Amino acid sequence: MADFIDEAQAVNELHQEVSLRNQLAKMQPESHSEFDGWHCIDCEEEIPAKRLGWGRIRCVECQERKEYVERAQQRNGKEE
Repeated sequence: MADFIDEAQAVNELHQEVSLRNQLAKMQPESHSEFDGWHCIDCEEEIPAKRLGWGRIRCVECQERKEYVERAQQRNGKEE
């Protein structure tokens, strides 16, 4: 029984590690060849200074739209 529990715990730890790595990767500064340092790459609206300080290249609205589309693609099994 202990072997089964140890294996389950190891799998759980692996899932947690992968999840943490994925979240940390999302927090990294973004880059894009069309980014001018001030304006959203999707709608060209000026990005607030606080978002720029976080290394973001999209305004809040465009980022929300991008994440919505990504979630929909994942639900439909169409990760691109």
